[in-house]
Amino acid sequence: MDDSKKSRLKVLYLASWYPNKEHPVSGIFIKRHAHAVSKYCDVCVLYVHGSQHQKTPSTEFSDEEGIKTVRVYYKKSSFKKRTFKDVSGNFLNCIRGLRAVKKEFGKPDIIHANVILPAGLLALILNIFVGIPYVLTEHSSPFSTYYPNYFYKTLCRAIMYRARKIMPVSNSLETQMRHIYQENKYIIVSNVIDTKSFIPNPTRKDPGSTKKMLHVSLLNDGQKNITGIINAVNDLSNRRNDFEMHIVGDGPDRGKLETLASNLKILDKYVFFHGRLDDSELKNFMKNSDFFVLNSTHETFAIVCAEALSSGIPVISTRCGGPEEYIDDDMGILIDPRNHKDLVNAMYYMLDNATKYDSEKMHQYIEDRFSYDAVGLKIYNIYKSIICNKK
Repeated sequence: MDDSKKSRLKVLYLASWYPNKEHPVSGIFIKRHAHAVSKYCDVCVLYVHGSQHQKTPSTEFSDEEGIKTVRVYYKKSSFKKRTFKDVSGNFLNCIRGLRAVKKEFGKPDIIHANVILPAGLLALILNIFVGIPYVLTEHSSPFSTYYPNYFYKTLCRAIMYRARKIMPVSNSLETQMRHIYQENKYIIVSNVIDTKSFIPNPTRKDPGSTKKMLHVSLLNDGQKNITGIINAVNDLSNRRNDFEMHIVGDGPDRGKLETLASNLKILDKYVFFHGRLDDSELKNFMKNSDFFVLNSTHETFAIVCAEALSSGIPVISTRCGGPEEYIDDDMGILIDPRNHKDLVNAMYYMLDNATKYDSEKMHQYIEDRFSYDAVGLKIYNIYKSIICNKK
């Protein structure tokens, strides 16, 4: 009999970030992990969210595609730095959420903490006082932001010490985490890509038509270096005119970036801003583009690059921590961060050669490694080994 049909493990997901009524895409990669696991286990998610707009604490329960989900909202202080009131308020509302979990879900067999603080701390406390084993998935890079001083470094080390397994989403993130914790309990578990939705376009475009380059992000220029992309497009426009750069997403630097493109006289001629698109619009945009461009200074995994490959389009990416672990010559071109000349040359090459990449091969490569089935089964087998050892 298939393991998924036997008595199913009960898994409590503790999420430091998760989609909520203020930020509907926050921590979406954690939600995808939970859905991947739910094929093999019964899953409940607990997420506590502090908001300045929240007047009184409230607990919301929902069933989201078979996943029991508890969200607790509480009023957050207006100070930018976390205060003792924030920390104590978060903890007290975690207790409120755990009561709801106990009522709706019961006692879990294992806890899966997502992002070391604050979820890892709650998992540690539950492990000490209730004895439930936990694993830790980490998404944050640079990881050093979690230990600005000795106290936080010690706290992070304690959380990692008690975790049964530590699952960074990339090798580069594991390297960062090993700076404070060396034991060999690391297993790389990648992010999930919806390979059933991000699919290649079965009809290839006429190679002579205008080529579409694509960038998707939250338009944080400090990390994504979209300024570098716009400047590269400007240089490229002096050499040829058979292309468009489409920038999808919204964020703090959109106005500055639009002004730059306008000053260079390439806005709405070579550079087009589309704002945030819904899932179906993004998926269509992706598969109907010719190639994707990522110019980041650092990334943990870079889900959008994998989504582009699943959509059958090659990728130009910087070696920024995550993409170089799954992008090779059959998938696209890797360049060093902040290398303007190499970015322009890569774009120029890809405009003439993007159609030579095998769309189906790229899609299958991503499906084999990062699909819901592949990632969910890998995590389930980790849980199963821990529970068996415990027994």
